[in-house]
Amino acid sequence: MNRTDLFESLAIQHRSRLINQAMVLCQDHDMAEDLVQMTLIKAQRHFDTYDTEKSSFINWTLRILQRTFIDDFRSKKRRNEVSIEAFSAYVQVSDDVEFDCEDVNADTEAKIIQLETMAAVNEMIDRLPIQYAEALRLCFIEGESYESIAEKHNTTIGTVRSRIHRARKMLAEQNAEHQVVNL
Repeated sequence: MNRTDLFESLAIQHRSRLINQAMVLCQDHDMAEDLVQMTLIKAQRHFDTYDTEKSSFINWTLRILQRTFIDDFRSKKRRNEVSIEAFSAYVQVSDDVEFDCEDVNADTEAKIIQLETMAAVNEMIDRLPIQYAEALRLCFIEGESYESIAEKHNTTIGTVRSRIHRARKMLAEQNAEHQVVNL
C-alpha cells in the first residue's frame, strides 16, 4: 500500500472521531465539518513527515485539529470577527429589543487553554513506552474499562492496573522534571 492509499484509509477510519472532537470544540456541525476538512488537508500535505513509530494517526491528526482550531480562533480574534452562530448563541434579545452580550472570547480562551494542556499531556504520553501509553489512553481518553483493555491486549486486569499506575507515575515524573502542566 502506497502512502496516498494509507492516508486515505486512515482518514476514512478516523473521520468520525475527528468530527466528534471538532463538535466538542465548535459546537456547530457545519463548523466542525470545516475544521475536520482543514485538518485532513494539513495532514495530507504533511503526511510525509508522519512517523508511524512515534505516534498513532489519530493522535497526530487530533493535535493538528486542536492547533488548527486554536490558530483559527486567534486569527478571528485579531480581525475581531465572530460568526453569526456564535453571536446568536451568546446574545439574548429582550422584549425591548436590547442586546445583552456576553464575552464570547472568554469561553473560547478557556477552551484553548484546555486544548494546549491536553496537547502537552498527549506529548508526554507519547514519550511513554507503548504498552503504558496505550493502557492509559484506552482508560482515560477512550473511557474503556480495565476488563475491556485486558481483553484487547490479551492480558490480565492486574497487568492493566499495573500499567496504568506505572504510566501515571511516569507522567508525574515527566511533569515534575519539565513542569509542563500545573497540577
